[in-house]
Amino acid sequence: MRSMKAPAIAAIATAAMAGSTLMLAGPASAAEQSKTGTVSAAAENYTVACNTPGDTANFSWKSGTVNTTVYFNNHCGHSVNITLEITDLEGPQNHCLTTEAGEKGKKKYQTGASGSITHVSRGC
Repeated sequence: MRSMKAPAIAAIATAAMAGSTLMLAGPASAAEQSKTGTVSAAAENYTVACNTPGDTANFSWKSGTVNTTVYFNNHCGHSVNITLEITDLEGPQNHCLTTEAGEKGKKKYQTGASGSITHVSRGC
């Protein structure tokens, strides 16, 4: 009988030999799964539950060469604030993003070549 762990071990070994980094996704922490929102680092998105059950405010981002664009779609009947922690060579900086009820759009943040969003939380 073949072990179920063999393919994962083979993938890690192949990545190590190729000199690349392989990140395995684990379960989100309890803090990330709280009612204040959920973060998925692999998919680079964040969801905030609204006051009305079943509605959400959705945020996603894509890092470019020198900018990171954050896309948002607020299905809530109220405004939603989130804090984006962007870390670059100068260290972490917090940015507040406010979306109005029903608002959909995008916002660019200058992150530099080595910068990225490292943490997202509800509220500012």
